[in-house]
Amino acid sequence: MIDFEGDDGKVSKITIGQAIDRLVNLNIKRAVKPIHAVFPEFIKYNYWPGDWRQTRNLKVFRAALQKMIDERRLSKSKDENDLLTILTTTEFFAGDDNLIIDEIITFFLAGMKTI
Repeated sequence: MIDFEGDDGKVSKITIGQAIDRLVNLNIKRAVKPIHAVFPEFIKYNYWPGDWRQTRNLKVFRAALQKMIDERRLSKSKDENDLLTILTTTEFFAGDDNLIIDEIITFFLAGMKTI
């Protein structure tokens, strides 16, 4: 569970899957704003409070995933056969936690709408 700031400015605890869903939906809404259709170069800038909220939520989300990675590396039990253990013990991802976080996000995005 992570803290996520909603459109009303209130912070609530939600699951990682819910956070990914909300972040994706907010990015889609942000990309289709009329000003971005006219001036697409403005997409990379944060002008509106919703954009600032999005940026804060994304930082909190990535920090929560980083905390999970750090806890898994420090845990004594390496017997678990889950995605996080595989990613943290595979040589390809060694030393690059941002790559692990990106893979976790990709995995969630790929599986979200397949059911």
